[in-house]
Amino acid sequence: MGKILGFTRNPGEDWVISSQYGTKEIQGIPDPEGGHAINAPTSIPSPFARMDLVRKSFQNIGESPNLTFYQRGETIVASKEDEKTVSQCLDLAEMLFFYENYKDKIEILEWNKIEHIGKLKNSTNSGHQKLGDVLDMYLRQDALAFNFDYLNSIYIIKFNHKVIGGTSPLTLFFNTATDGASLNLISTKGKTFFKDIVPLYDRDADFQKYIYLLFKAAPVLGERMMAFNEYLNKSLEVVSKQNPNLYDILNTLKPSELLPNYANLNTKDAGQIVEVFDVPFKTIDSSKIPVNESDFVIHSSKYNGASKPLVVQNNFNKPLKYVNGAWDTKIEVKYIDNDSLNQRTLPGLNIKYPYLTISDLLEDTLIRLVYPIDSENYFNGNLKLSDTDNTKSYLLPLKPLFFQFFDVSELLNGGTQKPHIFIEEGLKNGVRVLLRIPIKKGDEYIIFERFYYNDSLPDAKINKGAIVEQQVGLTIFPFIKYEKDVDAYYNIQLVDRNISGNLFDVDYQLSFYSDKSKDAIESEQQVFRTKKIKGDFTKVTTKYFGIKAPFDYIQVDSGFGKGIIIPKWRISQSTGDQFTFAIDFGTTNTHIEYSINNTSPKPFDITFNDIQAVPFFSEEIEHNFSGTNAIDLRNYITKEFVPKIIMKDTAFNFPIRTVLSQSKTQAPPNGGKALMEFNIPFVFEKETDMNSRYFTNLKWDSKEPNNDSRVHAFLEQVIIMIRNKVLLNGGSLTATKVVWTYPISMSTARKDRLSGVWNQLYQQYINKSEETTSLSESLAPYYYFKSNQSLDGQGYGTSVLMDIGGGTSDVVVYNNHIPELVSSYKFAGNTLFGDGYSEFGNAQNNMLIKRYKDEFDSLLEKDHPILKIISDELYTNKKSSDFNAFLFSLGNNAQIKDRKLFDFNNKLANNDDIKIIFLYFYAAKIFHVAKLIKNKGLKLPENLIFSGNGSKILNIITNNMKTMGEYTQQIFSYAYGISVYPKHGLKISVEMEIPKAITSKGSIIHIIRNDQEIDIRKIKETLTCLEHEGKTELLYSEIGNDEIQDKIVQEVEAFNNFFSGLLDSFDCQDKFGISYNSISVFKEISNRHIKQFLMAGIAYNNALEGTLINESAKVTDTLFFFPMVETIQQLIKELAFVEAEGQ
Repeated sequence: MGKILGFTRNPGEDWVISSQYGTKEIQGIPDPEGGHAINAPTSIPSPFARMDLVRKSFQNIGESPNLTFYQRGETIVASKEDEKTVSQCLDLAEMLFFYENYKDKIEILEWNKIEHIGKLKNSTNSGHQKLGDVLDMYLRQDALAFNFDYLNSIYIIKFNHKVIGGTSPLTLFFNTATDGASLNLISTKGKTFFKDIVPLYDRDADFQKYIYLLFKAAPVLGERMMAFNEYLNKSLEVVSKQNPNLYDILNTLKPSELLPNYANLNTKDAGQIVEVFDVPFKTIDSSKIPVNESDFVIHSSKYNGASKPLVVQNNFNKPLKYVNGAWDTKIEVKYIDNDSLNQRTLPGLNIKYPYLTISDLLEDTLIRLVYPIDSENYFNGNLKLSDTDNTKSYLLPLKPLFFQFFDVSELLNGGTQKPHIFIEEGLKNGVRVLLRIPIKKGDEYIIFERFYYNDSLPDAKINKGAIVEQQVGLTIFPFIKYEKDVDAYYNIQLVDRNISGNLFDVDYQLSFYSDKSKDAIESEQQVFRTKKIKGDFTKVTTKYFGIKAPFDYIQVDSGFGKGIIIPKWRISQSTGDQFTFAIDFGTTNTHIEYSINNTSPKPFDITFNDIQAVPFFSEEIEHNFSGTNAIDLRNYITKEFVPKIIMKDTAFNFPIRTVLSQSKTQAPPNGGKALMEFNIPFVFEKETDMNSRYFTNLKWDSKEPNNDSRVHAFLEQVIIMIRNKVLLNGGSLTATKVVWTYPISMSTARKDRLSGVWNQLYQQYINKSEETTSLSESLAPYYYFKSNQSLDGQGYGTSVLMDIGGGTSDVVVYNNHIPELVSSYKFAGNTLFGDGYSEFGNAQNNMLIKRYKDEFDSLLEKDHPILKIISDELYTNKKSSDFNAFLFSLGNNAQIKDRKLFDFNNKLANNDDIKIIFLYFYAAKIFHVAKLIKNKGLKLPENLIFSGNGSKILNIITNNMKTMGEYTQQIFSYAYGISVYPKHGLKISVEMEIPKAITSKGSIIHIIRNDQEIDIRKIKETLTCLEHEGKTELLYSEIGNDEIQDKIVQEVEAFNNFFSGLLDSFDCQDKFGISYNSISVFKEISNRHIKQFLMAGIAYNNALEGTLINESAKVTDTLFFFPMVETIQQLIKELAFVEAEGQ
């Protein structure tokens, strides 16, 4: 039987009538591949044939219920190749719709039908002419089938210089037959263009919306592209079942929505609009791409920029929504992007939009410290050590940009949707840092990971970090988060102890930031205090920063790396407690007492509960700065800044020496501020400091250049410490009271200057609308004794209070608790332990010091070498008063275990030759006050009260206060011209434990009781030694008068003679243990050179005032003691020498 050659299946033999193949006939043609052929037909050579093939694929796929491969029985309705061709055509359309994502590699070339055929026909090349004729003929012959009559241009699409398709008058676009999967182009839904088969209804919703809107706005497309239009109708049916919400959107589109929501697709160079049938193709408007709907948008309630950036990382493998589709793990993210945030292009998309990568938030260098961070007070980055014995730690390698998105509290407190950082040791040669950044999608995070290596250079391009170890410390003062209505004052100390390599010359910069601003807070002041010098003993550089604004974190920049420090502030919250402070700013020592809500006063302290200066390093963990010998990071806090703890039974407590420290090499010629150029050195007489120069005698040393600035700085630090005490303990600054004491001998002008300083500091730091209270040092102690009920007769009758300080002594005489007389004079502790009228320090020639120096040196050299160094320095460079104060301090030094061996007071009490000097000093003071009381017409006293550190001399003379009272009665009786003291007797009261403290304690009691202030000027008396002539006042113009000087000399000689006689009549050799030798020496030299010594005293005290003397002004200091000051110096020389010779 013959074989029928054809596919119509019509019966018949030989030639039969047949018709043109239709759809059914074509579908009936058997496919040898069963419809599963992957490769496209290759026998069709022209692009026009390709267009037709694509049209046919749309037509076939349109017969499939799901617009995919479809087989009806053995008949292939839509083949795999149809499925692939349609999908790739749609790939091309979608890629161009998201043109902004790929524009850097897309090139669109226009082929204009009329222009380019005309060029071929008019070419001088015959081949070109023939091609032009053929094309022209073909376009005219197939004009109806291909819509060529309506076609202006065909646009060829190239990607990365490779043709991937073009525009088509049949199906919008046609794809090439070549494999495009190698282009690795990812759709917004995570599919690979030209590889994955994706029907329209599974594509990006915005793309679907665009296609339907395009056909609705230009009906001509549907009319001329029937196969494509039918495909759209079928796809819409599928959408109606699978995604009703999207169906409603697509089904209700209005043509008017096209123009305002999309941009024209242009050729890149010519700027020609890409179109078909004069219908412009559109692309999503880059300004309207909903990037902010991405799951990768940073989750930040703080950031206030125009667009919240995305946060992306390499190798992220969760299918979160990126921009218009899922994230593709193949997208490569740069580890560092040098473009500014708003000029960046999203990885893998070519959309200009800000995004964050790891180097935006993490430094490429990790600064390692040689100590553990105090994690109770500073954030340590959740540090996990590989070795629990490791005592090192790290600065946070965060950049300030991180804090534009998150507050410090979010990092500290953590929690869901909050950032987290982890610093983990574990690598043999490095450290891993993990930074978790919350993103918009639920509880998801982007995790940045960077490894930092030892002995390596950083390379951010490959995400490689480096570790650099630095010996740097920092202390914040005060450690307070201020309330909103409280002015902020911070001082920050930075100690740089890097001594090797490039780090030696590093200049650390600190930048202070608040959560409220991205800009650094400007430092009020930055000063160097100590600076390293190569080859010198100085191994540290100290730098100080003054900040007058709240801050939340600090960036440290060494030039060899940066890092962040985050304090865990102690919050200042006022509970309204009322504080009262009393300051006794003394010549030798200064003391502060305070009271809370009118409770009993107590010495100023800084306890573990209200630490003011908090170092960055931990003191809870035992460490030795990791064996680096960098102990100066700790030592310089107490040397140049503020001790962490100041309280009883610790290394530092009140009272303190009245001394100020400044740099030897960086000192300001004028001016200077507390805790910047200056500080109160609590280590004075306890530790050595070769880089600092100490200044004592601040209260009176007006001749020293810049002394006013030093006084201001000393008082400023006191006020600042008081302020911090109040804030850290819930006190109210506006309710805080400050009272300060002054000696009666201080001139009105000097007192007014001092008052101005106190009030200026008080109003600056504590209360802007109030002033301090001043109280005479003479009056304050009485209130203390009175409140303690330690006075005979309950204080009624006559009571005398004598406050013996270092530079001055004050006397107040009370009658029935009412001050009747006050007097003040410069005959005090320094008279005994100073240099007399020597203008400069003279410790090396002071015989009292020489007498004991070797003994103390041998004791110190054995067990306390540091104190021995201090002793040598004071002996070489300082005044006798400073060296003697050092010797007295040893008996209370916490570093010394057997303090009895170092009790200078006791050594002097056991020296029979020297003791007479102290008795003479005491007797002169008693005689002086006796004369004042008698001249005032007051009765003899029943109580004699001593206060001040100088009152310790009574214990040098005797411990028996009854004997002392009897001796004192003898002096009063002589002054009064009586033989027997009244029956009420005389009680001597001395505060042995806290002699310096009672002035401050009494001042607070005075404030609490709101006692009426006494006008000291009205009751102040100055002994002239001429009262018997009726002369109760002396003018400066008179004290140079020979006659007046001679009368004063006579008064002093008379007292000296009386004292000599009393040595015998009271049997002082027996009762006080005074040597016969010393009595003989006194009698021999006491009346020598009295007038010369008087003149020397006048000259010295005039110079001390530092100003021109007003000749008509009253002399406020009695001249009675002037000769005695130098007489005592002569006695010390003679008696200490005799003692030394006798050994």
